[in-house]
Amino acid sequence: MRRGRRTVPARIVPGSQIVVVPIGSWEQHGTHLPPDTDSLIVESLVDAAIERLDADDFLVAPTVAISASDEHAGFPGLLSAGTDATAGMLVSIARSASTWARGTVLVSGHGGNSDALSQARARLDGENVAHTMWWPRTVPGREDDLHAGWVETSVMLHIAPDLVDLRRADAGASGDAAELVARMRDGGVAAVSANGVIGDPRGATPADGRAIHARWVDGLVACLDEACRRWPPR
Repeated sequence: MRRGRRTVPARIVPGSQIVVVPIGSWEQHGTHLPPDTDSLIVESLVDAAIERLDADDFLVAPTVAISASDEHAGFPGLLSAGTDATAGMLVSIARSASTWARGTVLVSGHGGNSDALSQARARLDGENVAHTMWWPRTVPGREDDLHAGWVETSVMLHIAPDLVDLRRADAGASGDAAELVARMRDGGVAAVSANGVIGDPRGATPADGRAIHARWVDGLVACLDEACRRWPPR
């Protein structure tokens, strides 16, 4: 399964559509996954979710492909806008959309955007800009599989298997998720993992990826459906 990007509708009717903004990243994902893994995954989730709803209700914006990835400093290939810049960009996107759209749904496929999303939410709430946010939830039993491990590798084997090189997949950091996150906040990914992996990608399968992807799509569909009810056409 490879993603197929949606095109902008030929006609935009003010007050009729909800803007969906996929947010990815450009950062190392071990040596077995591409740097745009988060973008590929979030785009596939958005496309699959909208296929199950009324596409006329939505306009999918271009993917924010570079976001807040400073925690990956020290690894080759990193491109990061940082937390403050990412938050400011998301606020500006939602603010501009509010002049003609029903609302904006920010869909993040990158866990490192959590602080940027929190900042953006506070500012948008203060301005009463219609928005909501969604991101994939942790897979039960895999709470410490945080980056380029079994979860992401399985999903990539489902959506873009030609971009995965399992021959180069190696285990990375493991342990208590909260402790790992706390250490990364102080010293970045390099403080917990020499190879940039947090989890163990070995044993990942397309079937597991399909199941995880379906669970995430269900969650996003519920979010988008709620947005449609919350923001009726005007």
